[in-house]
Order: sequence, then C-alpha cells, then structure tokens
Amino acid sequence: MREAIAAAAPVVTVSDWPAIVAGIVIGVVGLAGIVATYWQGKRAAEAASQSLRKSIDAENERARLAEKRRIYAACQAAFTAMRIESITHRVAYQPPPHQRQRGAAELAVNQARRAMLNATGELLLIAPQGVRKIAADLTDSYLSYITATARGASLDEPTEPAGHLQNQLYDAMRADLGEPAEPPEPADS
Repeated sequence: MREAIAAAAPVVTVSDWPAIVAGIVIGVVGLAGIVATYWQGKRAAEAASQSLRKSIDAENERARLAEKRRIYAACQAAFTAMRIESITHRVAYQPPPHQRQRGAAELAVNQARRAMLNATGELLLIAPQGVRKIAADLTDSYLSYITATARGASLDEPTEPAGHLQNQLYDAMRADLGEPAEPPEPADS
C-alpha cells in the first residue's frame, strides 16, 4: 500500500522549490491583476457616473435658465403692452367723451391687463424675491393707473413711476440670469 501512496503523491525535492515558488508568485500576481482590474473598472464606472451626473445637472441648469429667459421676456413684453394700452386708455377717457373710442380702449386695456397678470403670475413662480417684489410693484402701479383713469385722471399725471419700475425690473431680471446690467456698447469701427 505504501508503494501505491508513494506513486500517487510525488515527492518534493529541493530542486522543485523554485518551480513551486514561481507558481505561487504567478498565482498571486494573477490574483492581484484581477483585483486591480476590478478596482479600476469600479473607479471608471464611478467616474463615468459622476461625469454623467454633472452633464445632466449642467443641461438641467441650461434648460432652467432658458425657461426663465422665456418667462422674463414674456413678462417684459406684457408690461410694455400694458404701458402702451394704459396710456391709450387714459387718452380715450379725456374730454370730450367718445364712447366708441372708450369701448375700444377698455377692450385693449383689459386684454393687456389679463396678459400682464398671467405673465406676472408665471414670473412669481420662478423669480427670486427681488424680481418678484419689483414685478408686483409694477403690476400694482399699472392697475392703479387704470383705476385712476376710470375715475377721471388727466393726461398730466406722470407715467414715469411705471417706466422707472420697468427699468429696475429689467436690470433685476438680467442680474438673476447672470447677464451684465447693461448690454455692451458696440465697438467703434
């Protein structure tokens, strides 16, 4: 039986140790390579995930600013239309009364008021406090101007407070969008 065991289990001699050590080293190096490959893959996946997240965040910020620009532009357009229609409305209410002219002015100012209130309502959802305050003050200014017109205010009453507020609103909107306060002057040729 010993002969069978001896034949089945090879005997390790001194001259075989370098081969055994080399095999162990190769196995350890191979295992280290597998671990390193796994670790590098994990780091690459995390970096790609973080890069994708940054890209998505940047795109969301661009989309948010584009939507904010759209809302701000619509609001400025509505305020400009309101200014024109409120002055036209005031002119229509000056003596002598012309009912047809007043009716047309009432219709136009009501449409402009509705557009202004809708635009202001949308602005109030996305704008910072400073912009919201100026927009609310400007809206109130126009509504007061229209009310004063219906009560018989004259053309001599200034419209500049609303114009000044609209300029302040424009500057506040530009600041919120990260734009310079004033558009750059064209360069002299």
